[in-house]
Amino acid sequence: MAALLFGTSACSSPQGESGKETKIIGYSTFNLTNPYFAGILKGLEDQTEQYGWKLVVTNSNNSVEKQVSDIDNMLTQGVDVIMLTPADAQAVLPAIESAKRENVPVFALGDTVSADIDQQVLPDSVAAAEEAVDQIAAHLKSKYGEARGSVVNVRGKIGTVVERQREEGFRKALEKYPAINVVAEGDGGFDTAKANSLMADILQANAQVDAVWAANDAMAVGASAAINSAGRFSPVGSKEHIYVISMDGAKPAIEDIRKGVQDATVSQNPIEMAATAVRNVKIKDEGKTLEKQVNFPTLLITGDNIKSPEVLEYGIWADDVE
Repeated sequence: MAALLFGTSACSSPQGESGKETKIIGYSTFNLTNPYFAGILKGLEDQTEQYGWKLVVTNSNNSVEKQVSDIDNMLTQGVDVIMLTPADAQAVLPAIESAKRENVPVFALGDTVSADIDQQVLPDSVAAAEEAVDQIAAHLKSKYGEARGSVVNVRGKIGTVVERQREEGFRKALEKYPAINVVAEGDGGFDTAKANSLMADILQANAQVDAVWAANDAMAVGASAAINSAGRFSPVGSKEHIYVISMDGAKPAIEDIRKGVQDATVSQNPIEMAATAVRNVKIKDEGKTLEKQVNFPTLLITGDNIKSPEVLEYGIWADDVE
């Protein structure tokens, strides 16, 4: 990726060609292999390049200790702004306190932190999960004449903030549909292989499964593959089809929707979300007050609407990330 990787030289704000000070944005993440995080990075790259700013990127590879160290190192090097996608909402707090002592603004992207920072830019995961359940209910109503049936809940990595939010939305929405029965659930770890193994076991133990909610697209792809391996796959729209819906809008799920394997995803747009955060840094520099939290809008993408003007305007971010 074309990001300016973190180096050993001091990064006090250099002078650009125009003679104006070039702002340095430091971005700390814990994962760059997941397409979603690659989308965040692309948004940061695109918008900082447009402003002529520098972007410094560190990746802790899922280590919360290294993420704290990475942020402290960026502060020592003199970045002007810290943006982060936290590996752990609590563990990153010491680094945030360090940034506050240095009067360096802090923005969180894609997930929340348990601190008062300048801004958190993320989707409303609770509302997105509720929308997914409503879609399942609509499918079951069309199938049985009422919203009833057997649903599998493939949860994300239990203990993470985003998992708790999506589980909250799932449970909250289910209260409206008492005839929908959750026949099985488990921790899919936000991981395709783990979700595939989990779903294989669930299918073996349950003869009747009408629908699957997966808390992210990677797990939905794993669940769909398990359905196929178990000999229980029928294309979207067929009578025996097991309805699958997830969240994020990542490439594997988008491809499955296009192929008629998966029904829907409640998509985010991490590229535009990250670009929004960078634009808000500029707004803050102009002396304007920022909202503490920006709930970036999501959009339901299905096989029926994937080519619609609405979806094209929102953006299929998966098509823009390698």
